[in-house]
Amino acid sequence: FAGVERLSVLRAGNYRISEYAAAVGLAGLDGLSTRLKDMRALTLAYESRLEGKRVQLQRGVGREWVSMTMNVIVPEEQVDATTRRLDGQKIEWRRWWGLGCHRHPAFADLPRADLSATDRLSQYVIGLPFHDSLTSADLDRIVGCME
Repeated sequence: FAGVERLSVLRAGNYRISEYAAAVGLAGLDGLSTRLKDMRALTLAYESRLEGKRVQLQRGVGREWVSMTMNVIVPEEQVDATTRRLDGQKIEWRRWWGLGCHRHPAFADLPRADLSATDRLSQYVIGLPFHDSLTSADLDRIVGCME
């Protein structure tokens, strides 16, 4: 990725990691169940705060599966106002995949099927802060920017 817009500007290769990096990764597996439990709890904390708002979570997140990101589906007509409120509160947000990988310079020339759903969804799915240092007050502040 290059720049703040997270654009893929070149196609990656089949790179290898060092033995040290592999060992660190394997050691991280020891805490995986705790990490999954924490991510599930954070997701459900967001879910409870979003109740009654028009912003939606992806179906099954926090219950059937977990993610390392918190992507919310904002009603199309509320995206600009929502992102302005987040910016005004100095809360970082992003479109994790930009407006679709097919729009990234590294992939723009590749053949593809119809991506009209991606084109539509990429406009109003945004990523919110999602890490283990978020407090209840942080979550309240973030969700306070949602309608």
